[in-house]
Amino acid sequence: MSLDVFLSALLLPMLMVIVLTKVTYSRIMAVVLTVILIMTSAFLGYTNSLAIIIVDAFSITVGLIIVNYFKKKNEEEKEQ
Repeated sequence: MSLDVFLSALLLPMLMVIVLTKVTYSRIMAVVLTVILIMTSAFLGYTNSLAIIIVDAFSITVGLIIVNYFKKKNEEEKEQ
């Protein structure tokens, strides 16, 4: 596994969850779309190891945590 593949697997799914949440206004839909894209790339053979899939899953989780943090922060600001 090369460094560029690892960094892409670490950053791109997280960014996709964040951007798709802003576009769809739904955290669940953003995660579902991101998982579908990763599953499609794995099915087509672009993902060649289990380690990359695990890093992708970790990155999606981090992206969801970031989106939840932003949502909570935004709700707290609206209450004030």
